[in-house]
Amino acid sequence: MARPTKLTAEAQEAAIDYIHNYEQYDHAIPTVGGLAERLGVARKTIRNWKKKNKVFASTYERLLNEQERVLLNKGITGEYNAAICKLILCANHGYADKQKVFTPFRVTKIVYFDEIKEQST
Repeated sequence: MARPTKLTAEAQEAAIDYIHNYEQYDHAIPTVGGLAERLGVARKTIRNWKKKNKVFASTYERLLNEQERVLLNKGITGEYNAAICKLILCANHGYADKQKVFTPFRVTKIVYFDEIKEQST
């Protein structure tokens, strides 16, 4: 017999409360770990709930949206360290630090270091 889930209506309300009031819990940004701490469960449990429950999946998405909003706003204004904001945005929100480099040259052959070493002996 399976254990009863801790995902109750009260837990759902507490999750929404955390998203809106994360600063009351001394958190700079809302996080999955902070939500798990608030609900008294593991982060893995939060992720499992997200997969199994559509309502909670929506709440989880709201948490990520709020996290992204806070990081962007406070990173741009300088209230938070921009490098740390960028790191979290790249890791959690799909942002990327890319540069496209165009060169007029065509690569015709790639020579690996091991091949050069073998040819010289």
